[in-house]
Amino acid sequence: MRVGIPTYNRQSIIKDKTLGWLEREGIPHNDIYLFVHSEEIKKEYCKELGDKYNIVVGAKECVPQLKYMADYFEEGENVLFMDDDIKGMVIKEGYEKYYKSLKVFAQKAFENIRNKNCYLWGVYPSSNKFFMRGKITYSFKLIIGGLYGMVIRKEKWFTVPMKTDYELTIKHWIKDGITARYNFLGVDTQVYAGKGGLQDDKDREKKDWQACMIMLEKYPQLVALKKAKTGYPEIRFKKAMA
Repeated sequence: MRVGIPTYNRQSIIKDKTLGWLEREGIPHNDIYLFVHSEEIKKEYCKELGDKYNIVVGAKECVPQLKYMADYFEEGENVLFMDDDIKGMVIKEGYEKYYKSLKVFAQKAFENIRNKNCYLWGVYPSSNKFFMRGKITYSFKLIIGGLYGMVIRKEKWFTVPMKTDYELTIKHWIKDGITARYNFLGVDTQVYAGKGGLQDDKDREKKDWQACMIMLEKYPQLVALKKAKTGYPEIRFKKAMA
């Protein structure tokens, strides 16, 4: 299993958060790939982190970077993708026995989906334990981009300017009729916050709206527009027919 992390101007943040967490979880350094946007910024990351990680120069913008990452790994490879500002895993009370370490859990999750002819798994889209559920679902539910496992297939997964986790989920559902979500697990991170990353994109709200409109037009049977407290345009999944 490889770990792929897109990161943008967050040398210190990724060191203290995601990489620190992966270190504690026992993920080998040589299995971790950081995708940065230029040779210049790669030097900054190497200066901060040393040479123990694979630091790859990919694309300059968010969505092209996701495309680059998906194409970088080999067909059929198990890859765990995640954000660069994760503090750790949040576990619903009573389900600690299902999560001993990220490495062991992820390997079992990949084994599980392969047995079910499924190619995408993820975690609950909130870190609030109150809303978490104690089960794995294989229905049409969002697989958030903060942390997800994907068996690599050379497809055009990412085409919208934002909301790429919605598009990735939709396309896997249409292609396979199944995705897996572990609803007793979430990631400890802050959405729409922090220096660097997507927060540096001044056109983010515009791109969010464009992405919503594209998916509403392309997948009207699967998505609908909704009001959101974040202030950013949002869509929701309709109940899909199996």
